[in-house]
Amino acid sequence: MAKQRKIGAIIALDGEREFKTAVTSCNKSLATMKSEMKLVSAQTTGSANTLEALRKKHDVLQRTLNEQAKKEEAVRKGLEHAQEDYNRVGSELEQYKTKLSKAQETLKKMEESQDTTKEAMAEQQKVVSELSTTVEKGEVSYQKAESRVQDWKKSLNNAEAQTITATRALSENSAYMQEAEKSADGC
Repeated sequence: MAKQRKIGAIIALDGEREFKTAVTSCNKSLATMKSEMKLVSAQTTGSANTLEALRKKHDVLQRTLNEQAKKEEAVRKGLEHAQEDYNRVGSELEQYKTKLSKAQETLKKMEESQDTTKEAMAEQQKVVSELSTTVEKGEVSYQKAESRVQDWKKSLNNAEAQTITATRALSENSAYMQEAEKSADGC
């Protein structure tokens, strides 16, 4: 699993390197396929509607659609991970807020009590201070986690749109291929 990056001493965000790497790999493959499509277009200039040219184009479009589906799945997994991380950080943050509240109540009772030693009071103030710092850093971490969720949602929307576009291009090419096959049969 991914390494953790510590926020404060307690609340940590899980890394998402493996998800980003998978998406980057898909993007590189898609860029390669885009260049293959340019090559097919260049090779078939003047005969772009022939059955052979349409089959070459169909092959590249099919592989592009498959790779686009892989990218969409990788982004979906990244989003799921980010949402899980967001929920986990939020839960941990709430636990520390509860601990802080209790520590503050204890400190207040100690301040009102005549039996509390200076050492005990100093120790409790230290606990309150550490918990306050952890909560502050946890809130920053929580905001970052929310931002990551939004980034992954945006990426997923884009990936889904690209998959739809690739599907449409493949369907159009299939229709052109069928038309070309019928006209070839008629000759």
